[in-house]
Amino acid sequence: MSVSSHALAHLFRLFGYQPHPAQLRVHLSPAPRRLVICGRRFGKTTLAAVEAAVGLLAGARVWVVAPTYRQCGRTLAVAGKMLVRIPTLGESMAISRQPPRLSLWGGVIEGKSGENPAGLLGERVDLLILDEAARLSREVWESHLSPALIEGGRALIISTPYGRSWLHELFQRAKEWEEWEVFQFPSEANPLIPTGLIERERRRLPEDVFAREYLAEFVLPQERAVPEFDPEVHVGEVEFDPWLDLYRAIDFGFSDPFVCLDFQITPQGQVRVIGEYYRRMTVLSEHVRELRKGEKSYPFALPPGRDYYRSGGEAGERIHYAADPSGGGLLAELRLRLGRPIIARRVLRESSFMELRELFRLRIEGEPAILIHPRCENLIRELSELRLHPETGQSLGSDHAVDALRYGLAAFLPWREPVEMGWTGGGWPP
Repeated sequence: MSVSSHALAHLFRLFGYQPHPAQLRVHLSPAPRRLVICGRRFGKTTLAAVEAAVGLLAGARVWVVAPTYRQCGRTLAVAGKMLVRIPTLGESMAISRQPPRLSLWGGVIEGKSGENPAGLLGERVDLLILDEAARLSREVWESHLSPALIEGGRALIISTPYGRSWLHELFQRAKEWEEWEVFQFPSEANPLIPTGLIERERRRLPEDVFAREYLAEFVLPQERAVPEFDPEVHVGEVEFDPWLDLYRAIDFGFSDPFVCLDFQITPQGQVRVIGEYYRRMTVLSEHVRELRKGEKSYPFALPPGRDYYRSGGEAGERIHYAADPSGGGLLAELRLRLGRPIIARRVLRESSFMELRELFRLRIEGEPAILIHPRCENLIRELSELRLHPETGQSLGSDHAVDALRYGLAAFLPWREPVEMGWTGGGWPP
C-alpha cells in the first residue's frame, strides 16, 4: 500500500486535516515500519486515524490495535468523522460499533483489543497500527501481531513511553534496521498546545512522570512503586455507602496471602477502599465462606420491606468481583463456588502501576481521587513500602494487596476520558 505525497495532500484537504510538521514527517516516511514515541497531546490519535482512513480509501485491510476496544474505537471514530466529510462517501461506508469496524469499497478498518490475543491470530494485514503500544504485552507483539506483517504489510507503532519495556528494546534496535524509521517527539513538537501548559505540567508532575508524559523519554520509575501515596492525604474514615455498588478485587494466594479489597466508586469518580480481607494458608472454600459473610455484612439500601434475604438477590446484584487474570483453575473454581461473574482483565503490569500513581495524584472537587480506610492496614503498608526493581520492574517486597487494587481498578474504573461508541462530537458518524 503506497500513496504519493500529492495524493496525501489532496486527501488531507478533503479530511479537513492540517498536520503539524512532526506529524507530516511520519506521514511522508517511505519506511515499511514506523515507530513513533511521542509525548502527551502530540496528536497521536489523529495521526493514527488519518493513516487508517488513507489505508481504507486505498482498499487496504487495516488493523487498529489498542489495549482496549474503547481506545481503538476512539481512533476509528476520528477516522470516520474525517471520512464523512467527503461528499457521498458516508452513504457507501458500512459502520459497525461492536467490535469497531469501518468498510468501504473493499477496504476495511478493524478495531482490535490487546485484551483478546486470540482475536489477533492467523490474519494478514496491509497496515497494522498499534496505538499506545507500551501498554500492550510483549507476547501480543511478538506472537500475534509481528507475524501478521510477514507478507509485506506496513506498520505504524505509536505510543507514549512507559519504562524499559519490550517497546524500549524495539526502539533501540529498530534504529539499526533498514526497513524501520524511528521517531521521538516531545509534546512541544505540536505547535497547537496552549502556551504555558507544558511549563505548568513541569511544575506539577514528578520529574520522571513529566519526562515520560511530555518529553517522550524512556525513564526508570522512582524508587517507590507508588511515591504519590501519602498516608496523611489518602487514609481517612470512609465508610460503606448503602446507595453505591460494592466492588471486590481479589489476588490469589496460599503461602502468600489471599487478598480481597472492598471498594466503592462515587458518582464523581472517587474511589473509597473500605475493607480488606488478608489471609494465608487457607483453602479457597474457606475464603469463599468468608467472602459470603462479608457480602451479608453490607446493608444496601433497598425498597421498604425488603432486606438482603428477601430481595431475591437484589442486593447481591450490586456486588461485583474482579480477580487476578492469571488465576487459571483458581479463578474458575472461585466463579463456580461464588456463583457470580468475575472480571479478570489482563493488565500490563508497568502501565497499570503508572495508572495507579496517576489515581493517587488526582484530585476530584478538591478531594483525593482515592481514600483508604485505616482498617486496610496491609494495603496501606504495601503502598508505603513497595519498591520495584529498576531494570525488571519486579516487586521488591509484598505487593498482594496492591495487586488486588490494580485488578479491581482495571476492571471497574473508567480511566482518563471514557470513549463511548456513539456520535458525540468526536464520536461515530450518525
